[in-house]
Amino acid sequence: MTLGAGLSASGLSPAGFGDIDQLPAPATENLVDAHGVQQSARAIDPATGQYVQNADGRFQGMPRVEQLVVLRVRAMTLPAGDVTPDLTQRLKTMMATGLADLVSRGLISIVSVVAFAESPTRQRAALKYRDLTTNKEVLVPL
Repeated sequence: MTLGAGLSASGLSPAGFGDIDQLPAPATENLVDAHGVQQSARAIDPATGQYVQNADGRFQGMPRVEQLVVLRVRAMTLPAGDVTPDLTQRLKTMMATGLADLVSRGLISIVSVVAFAESPTRQRAALKYRDLTTNKEVLVPL
């Protein structure tokens, strides 16, 4: 047993006397979405990658599966340049590879990946997937 402050090896702990061997579960009671529905993860803005806060400065919530997809997509290096006939196929391949474990775990299914020219010099793309835990389709800008 290690020495510490207080009356026990780790001082007085919420678990009683002795060392704490497990962290408490993160509090999610305040993670509600914009509609007031309790969620399981912090909301991430897909465009900025920043946590979303409400007017009171509290973090908003989003479903855990949606958060996993947003984090994965943000970690991918998307192809740059002009919209070419093979761009959509390259994006489909990239999404299939990057999200393969979420698909194999039965959390999502990829519905579509689309790319289009917003202007002659700018492209836009989006991923549509089905969250198999809620059976809802979600659109994520790429």
